[in-house]
Amino acid sequence: MDGWEVLLLSLGWVLVFEGISPLIAPERWLAELTKADPRVIRAAASVLVALGLVIIWSFLGKVS
Repeated sequence: MDGWEVLLLSLGWVLVFEGISPLIAPERWLAELTKADPRVIRAAASVLVALGLVIIWSFLGKVS
């Protein structure tokens, strides 16, 4: 893997880890940050996790 692939793979992991908390417990996450609708937070978190997983799988598929 070259530097850009490692960078994108790292970004994928960051997206997954950052999206897990609001995905699992949006109300708790919401209480600390804003008064947005928990459904919006959960939807955004789902997109982040999915995008991160797509990035990870696409690069790990190349390595195998």
